[in-house]
Amino acid sequence: MSDSPSLERSDRAAPTRPQRRLLQARYYLAAGAGYLALTAAALWSLVTQFTTALPGIAGQNADYAQFTWNVWWFQHALFQLGRDPYFTNYILFPYTINLAYHTLVPLLDVLVLPIYATLGLTAALNSWIVAALVFNGLAMFAFLRQQRVSNGLAFLGGAAFAFTAFTMSRVSFVHLNLIPSGWLPLCLLAWDKLIERRRWPWAILLGVLLYAALMTDIQFIVWLALLLPLYALYTLFQADRSVRRRIVGLGTLAIIVLLALALVAPLRQLIAGAGANYGEEYQGIIEDWYSTHFEDLIALPLRYLIDERSTLGVLLPIGIVAGLVLGRKVRRRWFWLAAGLMFLGLALGPTLKPWEIPLPFRLFYALVGGAYRVPARFLMPAVFCFVMCVALSLQPWYQHLGRLGTIGLVGGALLFLGIENRWYEPLPTFTPGDYPIYHQIGNEPGEFLILEVPVGPHNSFRGIFGKGGELQAYAPLHHKQLINGAVSRAPEGLTQSYRQWPLIAALAEEAPMPALSAAREEFARLSDDWNMQYVLLHRDRLESETATFAAGLMNTQAGWCFAGEEGPILIYTRVGHAACAAPDRLSLPSDSTIELGNGHEQYLGPGWYYTESIGGLQARWLGREITTTLRVNLPVRDYHVKLTATTIVPDQVVSVYVNDQRVTDLSIGGGWHDYAFEVPAAAISADQVTTIDLVPAKRLSPQELTNGQSGDQRPLAAAVAALQVEAH
Repeated sequence: MSDSPSLERSDRAAPTRPQRRLLQARYYLAAGAGYLALTAAALWSLVTQFTTALPGIAGQNADYAQFTWNVWWFQHALFQLGRDPYFTNYILFPYTINLAYHTLVPLLDVLVLPIYATLGLTAALNSWIVAALVFNGLAMFAFLRQQRVSNGLAFLGGAAFAFTAFTMSRVSFVHLNLIPSGWLPLCLLAWDKLIERRRWPWAILLGVLLYAALMTDIQFIVWLALLLPLYALYTLFQADRSVRRRIVGLGTLAIIVLLALALVAPLRQLIAGAGANYGEEYQGIIEDWYSTHFEDLIALPLRYLIDERSTLGVLLPIGIVAGLVLGRKVRRRWFWLAAGLMFLGLALGPTLKPWEIPLPFRLFYALVGGAYRVPARFLMPAVFCFVMCVALSLQPWYQHLGRLGTIGLVGGALLFLGIENRWYEPLPTFTPGDYPIYHQIGNEPGEFLILEVPVGPHNSFRGIFGKGGELQAYAPLHHKQLINGAVSRAPEGLTQSYRQWPLIAALAEEAPMPALSAAREEFARLSDDWNMQYVLLHRDRLESETATFAAGLMNTQAGWCFAGEEGPILIYTRVGHAACAAPDRLSLPSDSTIELGNGHEQYLGPGWYYTESIGGLQARWLGREITTTLRVNLPVRDYHVKLTATTIVPDQVVSVYVNDQRVTDLSIGGGWHDYAFEVPAAAISADQVTTIDLVPAKRLSPQELTNGQSGDQRPLAAAVAALQVEAH
């Protein structure tokens, strides 16, 4: 790649227009290949799992689920439902959510559809990440060449911009809306071309590019609304006075094009939701979590970032200092330095810590009505401006370097960039979950609700309710409605409104468990009102107490049946579904022993407490209800049953009923012992699941037994570690 900023050579005839275009195409192809190679070097651990894994650590980054759902929902709404994709009740059911205020990323949703259809959703999202990084580098390369920066230095500037710590942190978060920052240089390049050519097609192109930036994320428009007018004024004053009026007219045409396109979407949808109260973030959270801290400005970035705080790194600050020293005669750099400092000042947030100095972000935050909550993201346009400043400042000095000098500078800086960003370490990746039940549900026709437990409707702005928001990631497999899901912005108080349903709040682990009778009544009513067809209990995501209560409720809920177990998921569906016709799902384990302290929630009815260590064994207390129930599928035979149990209740007697027939009374004492009894074949029914009820004579709390020395107020009867059932 030549390092000349011009395509003309003094020692040969000027190339023709086709030759110039071919030469330019070669430059951009070479630069694109270079950025693709750098992307592969930066994301090598992801590239090797391109169709199966996403960036991140399982359980630590739920944001990927939003973008997974976005891509699926956009095409599902348009092509399957024939609806406006900006409005949905497929998450945060039963409410209809206006997604114009959510990071829907319509441009992503459209562009990745061919890859989604052929290689799958994971490959589609990874393709966007790779393409966005290459796009960032090429856009910056093109803008720097427009500013007559040599090819080698322009390539280095594009790399420094594309792989900045801020952008790589967005890769870590799978924030697909903020990775393609190339809209900043590309829109400014279009403005340069508009001034240079002064023809209406360039104004239309600028309007289209601004619209594409808007359809990626509204934050790009916020940044461009601050930067582009300043740059337009700066360049307009440098233009000949005779053409300024035409330039202003063409700029106005570009804005008209942007607004005309925005009327299709998302302007109408934004206006439709303008009356809602979206609330404001707490200043303490903005300062501590969402602002760039002064001590972060110059630092080596982490390979995997876990919060919004980012850094300029080390290479860029070195470049700024070098540029200020070596480029003293370059006047254009001052505009970019001033613009970069403006954005950096906004990135520092409302207060400069630890000196408690108020900063300009407070004014900006007030002007936008509290709608912009993460000042640290202004670091992206700051980096863009600083890279421009450095490249323009170093250009005169760079031109005097020999061939070996330019190769050494560019190669050394790229090596430094890779080391600074720890490319030698694997980027953490994880494989999204997949369970056959979701595919099975996806093959069922109709529109209905799946109740995923834990419940988790999330308003990421201010309203995280429950822990199950990430479960929306399975929607591309099952295609159904959910309470679960996360939106980046919803009306304030919406997620808290789920407290009006005590059972739903309890299954979100945001409220105590309701009384069993009230829970049954609420579930029966909501399951009918909401056309609920499945309940999926994710035991690995639930506290043991919640999993126990939910399983006990569903195992004995009228009109519902246990339909199977897949890994940590217990599956329930309505009676009459084909999945209910398999009673062997509740057959005894292979060793004929139900380990009460080791999962096996599918056998539980009401009355059990959560798994805990009791006297050295993992077990469960019974006593939450007067009657504690187990359910198991048994063929009609005589059985010998052994109960491993203990109690803290003096003179405890537990009566055992099998299918409502009393078979024995067990006197349970302290310490772990085995208690045996017989179940006659006459008590077993051939056409129904066998129900074993345990009815204690007394239930006492540890607080009562210790005269207030214990704080445990649970009514307890006996603890059971295992139930062994052997046929005679």
